[in-house]
Amino acid sequence: MLRRQPRDNRIFKSDFVARMLANGVLKDDPRIESVLKNFEDMPAEIDFMQLSFALKGHGVQANPWLGFYKKVMSNNLLVQDWKQFSKEIMGMFKDCRADERGANAAYIPELANVDPTHWGIALCTVDGQRFKTGDCNVPFSIQSTSKPMSYAFACEQNLETDPDFVHSHVGAEPSGQRFNALIVNDDGLPHNPVINAGAIMVASLLWPKEKLSARFAKVQEMWKRMAGGKKFN
Repeated sequence: MLRRQPRDNRIFKSDFVARMLANGVLKDDPRIESVLKNFEDMPAEIDFMQLSFALKGHGVQANPWLGFYKKVMSNNLLVQDWKQFSKEIMGMFKDCRADERGANAAYIPELANVDPTHWGIALCTVDGQRFKTGDCNVPFSIQSTSKPMSYAFACEQNLETDPDFVHSHVGAEPSGQRFNALIVNDDGLPHNPVINAGAIMVASLLWPKEKLSARFAKVQEMWKRMAGGKKFN
């Protein structure tokens, strides 16, 4: 799976990194962070003992991502032809970039003040394969994209103790009305978690017994976790 030098049983560190990149695993992925750190003090060509050390580390706790490395090296991640997949996404990116119709939403300052020329794509598969291009590193206001995340947080929070808790407070069907209509269904519940009424209800279910400051901090921590530990304001 990795190129080796038969005469002395050595491999190139660059092959490990190249295989990761070819499968959509970027260098800043926290799952390979420790490996790349261990590589820093090693020569370009390493033997299998050095590779084993780099992969497993030397701490008491075993590296939990060894199985993931095996999936990458055996080309067994969700998107197996990452090169073709990336090519198709890049094609969509270029096709849509030329479309300058529409305008910023004027009723929310955080949206009205955004540079309308910004255009970027960033995606991540369930295996953590990532593709990004364009203005994808420009910070933006998450607005209603927070709604499905808050819903997921609330479901996870109550999964073991009461899996039906969230949907005893909010429905799961479309309302047929505008997203900001403050209405309820026939059961007296907001129709779903991604209209405003439902999002407000879901937010009230997140650590309801904690102080507001503690609840806010925990939501921020959840977002940071979902972002792979990256900066989140």
